[in-house]
Amino acid sequence: MDAFVYFFSNLVLLNLILSLVAFFLGLLLGRYIWLKYKKEVSNLERESQLKQSRIDELEKTQQLMVQSQSSDREGRLEEAAAKLAEMQTRYEHCFSRKNELAAQVTRLQGEQKTASLDRDGEISALQAEIAELKSQHAACELRKAALEEEVTTLKDECARSEGESDELRAKNMAFFATELESGQMKADESLGILYTSAPDEVDDLTRIKGVAGVLSKKLNDYGVYKYRQIALWTPQICEDFSNTLSFKGRIQRDNWIDQAKTFHQEKYGEQI
Repeated sequence: MDAFVYFFSNLVLLNLILSLVAFFLGLLLGRYIWLKYKKEVSNLERESQLKQSRIDELEKTQQLMVQSQSSDREGRLEEAAAKLAEMQTRYEHCFSRKNELAAQVTRLQGEQKTASLDRDGEISALQAEIAELKSQHAACELRKAALEEEVTTLKDECARSEGESDELRAKNMAFFATELESGQMKADESLGILYTSAPDEVDDLTRIKGVAGVLSKKLNDYGVYKYRQIALWTPQICEDFSNTLSFKGRIQRDNWIDQAKTFHQEKYGEQI
């Protein structure tokens, strides 16, 4: 009987010790899992904040590029509107002068019945001036119509150019999204998408007519290494690069964009 009681008491004590050990091991394992989960959540939140910051930076850069291009178009529209307003003022002046002279002719014709024949010469001169003013008035009308048509054309060109620029900008941002996010490339408001350091594979820009070794080195210094970068330049970027490289109009004259598209297709088998 004593042996049975001894065995039973030892068994209960052993179970109690094992339960306490299992309890503390469970606490330690739960603590380890909780700390690991908390660290992973913190890393994910930090990575999400970095990506959101990069996205905000890219959106701000895109807005600056759009504002820079829009200001130039608005300047051309304002200049055309100023010319139109000037012609409108001249037209109103001619019209007013014509009415004034017509009133004088009417008055002189009424006085002619009692005045001397010397009035005939003055009336003839006034009639000749009226004829000239009518001719000027007709010319003003034609010029006004031409300016109105020019303003309409400029508005259409601006709208079309804006659409094309937005499409090219979207293609650039989509294709170079990985490099932009990693920091290997940057979006410049004037010069487009540029490399911050030389990529692993570069294109031979000297194949483009008008780009010699020195000019190719300058383009590399600014971050242009690929045919695709040049192929997706907007008209505003072409103008900014022409001014930057001190080759006014050379990019447009030598048609760098179409050449870059051709060489890109030959090398990569992809049509832009």
